[in-house]
Amino acid sequence: MGDYQIMGTVHPLGVTPAELSEFFDFLFGDQTGFVYSPTKNPVTDGFEQYFFEWPREKKALIDHVNRYTSTHEVYYGPALFSTRDATKDSFLGTNVVWAEFDGVLPLSLINVPEPSIKIQSSTAGHEHWYWKLEYFVRDQEIVETISQRLTYHLKADLSCWNANRVLRPPGTLHHESAKKTQLKRFDPRTHTLQTFATLPELPIKLLGIGDIHAIPETFPIIAKYRFSEEAIELFRSKAVKKGHRSSALTKLAHFCMEMGMTNAETLSMLYNADERWRKYAGRKDQKERLLGIINYARSLHPVDPVAEAPSSIFRVYSFEEFMATELQVEWVIPELLHKKGLLSLSGPAGIGKSQISLRFAEKIAKGEKFLKWDIPNPLRNIFVSMEMSHEELKYFMEMMAMKENELLKQNMQIMPLGASIRLNNKSAQRELNKVIEKHQPEGIIFDSFGVAVGEDISSDKIIFETLDYIHRTLRLEYGLFVWFIHHPRKEQIGNKKPNKLDDLHGSGYFGRAVSTAISLWQVGKDIEMSCLKLRMAQQWEPFRIQRTPDLDFREIQGGPQKLPQSLMPEESHLDY
Repeated sequence: MGDYQIMGTVHPLGVTPAELSEFFDFLFGDQTGFVYSPTKNPVTDGFEQYFFEWPREKKALIDHVNRYTSTHEVYYGPALFSTRDATKDSFLGTNVVWAEFDGVLPLSLINVPEPSIKIQSSTAGHEHWYWKLEYFVRDQEIVETISQRLTYHLKADLSCWNANRVLRPPGTLHHESAKKTQLKRFDPRTHTLQTFATLPELPIKLLGIGDIHAIPETFPIIAKYRFSEEAIELFRSKAVKKGHRSSALTKLAHFCMEMGMTNAETLSMLYNADERWRKYAGRKDQKERLLGIINYARSLHPVDPVAEAPSSIFRVYSFEEFMATELQVEWVIPELLHKKGLLSLSGPAGIGKSQISLRFAEKIAKGEKFLKWDIPNPLRNIFVSMEMSHEELKYFMEMMAMKENELLKQNMQIMPLGASIRLNNKSAQRELNKVIEKHQPEGIIFDSFGVAVGEDISSDKIIFETLDYIHRTLRLEYGLFVWFIHHPRKEQIGNKKPNKLDDLHGSGYFGRAVSTAISLWQVGKDIEMSCLKLRMAQQWEPFRIQRTPDLDFREIQGGPQKLPQSLMPEESHLDY
């Protein structure tokens, strides 16, 4: 039995229909197309091709995997195809990008998020990693560009980036090692294409199956170059022991490139040696595997210039393609805060910003109505307290008399720092990422923005860098809604009521970045609640609320009626 880790929790895995169903559902979702699942006879190395229409033939696919795994190597392609054909011309699209490791795993992930799935395919160090994308990507060039960059950056197998790649499903048998493939990590979070934008470009052009057509004969190549004694001894070897054949082919490729051979000449030499050493000979993917060795060796001997400019991972859509995308806005609080939204709640000191935010955190955790807003689904959130210490916040929440509730215990989490988290600091960002990965919130509430940053929030540079982390990591990578308690500028002559969007304290970048901005202002015994900005819905008119003795709130006037379009302020939901 293998184990797999879901964000810190270990579960047993067997090759059961339910688990394979969950695995394939994660990869292919509600798309339609054909899944490629070939098998290989481990004795004869003969390949057989099988295709299954997804999702109509899902059960047949799962039965096929279970039926053949005891006698054959079983593979599948993580991409869907438009017909019963696994060539690149039939590529339909994929929900994932991937990398395959052939014995050595990276020590750290720099500029790369943790994979959604890790599968150990045989012995230790042999793993397949997948990153789930936010949507189904139909552009083959983008998929291969990201997979190439991941492969090169993480020093993975440089033959395994192609869009029609086949890998091993979990729970199947790797016959040579007699080990079952094990699912080691499963994380349902998705990643945007922008997540991979910081990966370095390749210094070489990675060779694919169609890049070398004419392969020269071997003996004229031998006569053309001067071989060292070590190189000629290696090449003349009649056989290489199992477990050493791949490294022997790689060493030969290095010798070839050190002598100045072209990629085509090196491929010819590798073919000749592999026919004797029998590492990939007779396999359908022999050329791909040998090209992977050439790619690896060439990355260390980059003498051939890149033939063309590298492709960009940024997707440009036609109008028709863009409108046909399946992404939709999902609401945490309908017409107030959407998933991945960024909200600011501002107001002068003592008006109740922390209390209202805690009430929202409570109601979001329980999926209950608050003031005029329905909250349809309970969601896990973390309240990060920096203006109040642990004991102060505990006293405060005892005064609020929140009623104990199973959903509240499960979904409302508290991080009582009592000091700045320093969101602009890379080390602090890494620590916060660990918290998010462990507790898996769907939203995070910071009290407050100024303390959270911990530096000069009037600095455009500091705020831009902070927002870049909030947007790229918290919102896009982790999919969180982010809520900040914030403060307006102090009253000044000519502006006795600083409750406009431009009155938010600090750099104007923050006000322009938020998707929802709410202002609180004291009016006698009442609190006026105003909408300063609502990007994804129509703004509502100011209305009044009052604080109750148990530090709750009730509306006393009107409620948040939508403003007529003619009265919409200049900073409206149409502005980005």
